[in-house]
Amino acid sequence: MTEQQTTADQQQRRTLHTGYARVYNGWGEDLAQITLRHRRDNDPAKEETKTWRAVKTAEWTPENDKLKFTYETGMGSDYDYWWIKVVTLNNKTYVCKDNFYCSVSSDDDGNVKVTVDGASKEMVIEFSSSSGCTVSLDEE
Repeated sequence: MTEQQTTADQQQRRTLHTGYARVYNGWGEDLAQITLRHRRDNDPAKEETKTWRAVKTAEWTPENDKLKFTYETGMGSDYDYWWIKVVTLNNKTYVCKDNFYCSVSSDDDGNVKVTVDGASKEMVIEFSSSSGCTVSLDEE
């Protein structure tokens, strides 16, 4: 089998899905802004971004205002890269590294829960079935 045939076979096994993400403010205080970005293969052409303003402490971003994103499952599918920016009321900004990936699996329903934790300065990603991931948030 040629390399071209192998690539074509892998692409045929890939499936695109629509997912939705919400963020929980576990920062311990109201936040001025939260921006969540999803990319497939860390490619800016395959990017979705959502910003929520005035997010109350211990509350989720609105159910009717989720980040809608596209993800891929199957052999050879693109990784899901996530990035978040948290801005406090004191204008301190925290972000995760730009190359953090945590992929939605074919066992998941596409609903992603993201928590920002102010005590540990972390973002936690949870999926419906597969194991999630955690990444540190650093002040800019």
